[in-house]
Amino acid sequence: MYCGMADEPTAQIYPETKKRRIGLSNETYEYKPNPECMVCKGSKFMGHNFVHFRKVDNERVYQTEDWEPSGSALFYPLTEDVMVNSRNIEQFSCSSGNFFVAGQDGLYSRTLSGKVLHLWRFCTEKKKLYISRSFLFRNAQDFWEVQQMLERL
Repeated sequence: MYCGMADEPTAQIYPETKKRRIGLSNETYEYKPNPECMVCKGSKFMGHNFVHFRKVDNERVYQTEDWEPSGSALFYPLTEDVMVNSRNIEQFSCSSGNFFVAGQDGLYSRTLSGKVLHLWRFCTEKKKLYISRSFLFRNAQDFWEVQQMLERL
């Protein structure tokens, strides 16, 4: 049973017109992705919701898998596109401030201000949440676009 209907509606996508048609309705929705918008870069694949972080350039987005609450984490430049399955993430949180960043060589290069998106997962052994990955955005517009995409998941 799906929303009071016997069968779940099937969506048919017509790539040549980029229109999405809903099987049980006469409504047609236009889908016009903006190639420059990070919000449009999120994708759904086989029923999973992926958050797509694009490598814009080496100076705008950084990442770390070694978050330290003391603020001593070292962020590395995002060197390739990353897709994160949001079904594996328990919660997201945001913070802002000054953070240590590394150069291409992996050594500390400077301190930058920006906004950070933390991805939290649940540890079944310790029975608590932990930050599995963090992304640092220097450009406020990039951070805002990712927040908008997450609200739509």
